[in-house]
Amino acid sequence: MSELIEVAAQGAVVGFALAVIIGLIKLFRVLFPGKPPEENAELREIEAKVDPQTLLKIEAMISDGVAQYNPWKVYLKTFIGIAVIISLIFIMINSTDNPPTANDAAMTDEEVHELLKDISSQFAGTFPKTVDKDTTVTAVRADYRNLRTLIYYYRLELLNKDDWVAADLRILQERLKIPAINRFCSQPVMADFRDIGVSLEYNYSDNKNIYLFSNYMSVNDCN
Repeated sequence: MSELIEVAAQGAVVGFALAVIIGLIKLFRVLFPGKPPEENAELREIEAKVDPQTLLKIEAMISDGVAQYNPWKVYLKTFIGIAVIISLIFIMINSTDNPPTANDAAMTDEEVHELLKDISSQFAGTFPKTVDKDTTVTAVRADYRNLRTLIYYYRLELLNKDDWVAADLRILQERLKIPAINRFCSQPVMADFRDIGVSLEYNYSDNKNIYLFSNYMSVNDCN
């Protein structure tokens, strides 16, 4: 609704500007009338045949009409008409040029899933991608079980699962989870995901691509 009001306001401003320009042009013509065209011979012959009293009555009627004429009413009507037309044009342009985005909180699970698939496909050709000397992102994909979940696959380059006991892996998992949740809840780039209830899964494997553990985060973790 706020976007509709903003568009209508923009149209009204443009309409007002056009109405002012039109009004100034009309006022200029009234204050500085152009030189009347020279009367031709036929017009002079007609006037010579018309009774002078009739001409006076016609002039009186014209004078009364001019006296009752209020140019500001015309300007107001012109302004309202132009503002309405331009507002409608702005609304139609915005409705066609701005398809639903990630900020649309009313998106269904299927719509969100399609959005996440599009995002993952756009980055498919960029992997593997090095984050730092210890971490590589190997893939990003939409989860087909939880339709509002996006999965990041990380490989920990300096870690071999065979060298770790389960307890140490759980400690490492918690240490990685806390900063990941903080980034998800605070970074502006994640705002669109939070707005439509997207959850993230960080899937970790060792340097031989053997699965280690996964960390999960959602909007509920930001409360």
